[in-house]
Amino acid sequence: AAALVKTSLKGDPANADTNTADAIVIPKTAVLWTGKRSIVYVKQPDSDQPVFRLREITLGTPLDNAYTVLSGLSEGEEIVTHGTFTVDASAQLEGKRSMMNNDQAVAVAAALTPVHTGDHATMLVQGLCEMCKDRIESAARTIAGVSSAKWDMETKQLHLHYDSGKTALEAISKALAQAGHDTDRDKASAAAYDALPDCCKYRGND
Repeated sequence: AAALVKTSLKGDPANADTNTADAIVIPKTAVLWTGKRSIVYVKQPDSDQPVFRLREITLGTPLDNAYTVLSGLSEGEEIVTHGTFTVDASAQLEGKRSMMNNDQAVAVAAALTPVHTGDHATMLVQGLCEMCKDRIESAARTIAGVSSAKWDMETKQLHLHYDSGKTALEAISKALAQAGHDTDRDKASAAAYDALPDCCKYRGND
């Protein structure tokens, strides 16, 4: 199985020198080389199954067991650190973008990327757990015109793609409140909130 590490500023998951300020540091085991180019596999967020996408990066100062990254990665992204060749081989077999067919597979990768049309918006929605996440996303997707709904458990932000000709944020917010979840627009009724399982009671002692 592939081992992952979350990138961070000044962080050195390989216990190397961390004196390089404001630089993302990644283990050397995460990097594959194709000619003079360096690539890594990045875990895609908001996916039910582990999905990894090849990405070319620019490396900076080499450390004992790590590299600094000048461009191509953002803080908080997860990358494969062990099992990278296995992930790459799997991508080749599936005809996806890999170290060996990087250039040829660009068009294929683009074709496989979902394209959301319409408006994009975020909405603050209260919740606590995976059950909340499923309920929030399901409630939003029941609204005609909503093509995508992804709720971030840490930030409480619901990311929406929707057709403003078919629905509005007000309607989506009211549907979420009816499901028991407060939003930055509407508050769930006492009856809707009380109907939530105990693990989803986000109001505490309020």
